[in-house]
Amino acid sequence: MTYFSWDKRSPREFRGKPQWTLDELYISPFTARRRYDEEGVRHYDAIARNTAPTGVQVMDHYLRRLSEGKEVVKDFCPIYGLRTEDMEALIYILTGMRGQDFRMALRQRGDTGRYRL
Repeated sequence: MTYFSWDKRSPREFRGKPQWTLDELYISPFTARRRYDEEGVRHYDAIARNTAPTGVQVMDHYLRRLSEGKEVVKDFCPIYGLRTEDMEALIYILTGMRGQDFRMALRQRGDTGRYRL
């Protein structure tokens, strides 16, 4: 995977293997799924949610915030005393994707069905 750095002066290529895929990191914002039985009665079934898919405290907390629609990195970073560059680097190292691309792909992966990858 080749991505261009933010300053656009030189491309950077992730040479490692990403540790997680989008599907492994995606946390659904929904807690239940609606279904109807034969008589048309509506039921809600709980959805199993893994809210700590990586085991990395900072990344898991960030993924939970993304599932709540809170995507602004600069709002998240002060919680851990990080710079936005630190969080972007963590995302890049763990996923092989730039932070912006990662957030866009997770948003498109959403459970709405409109943006299914």
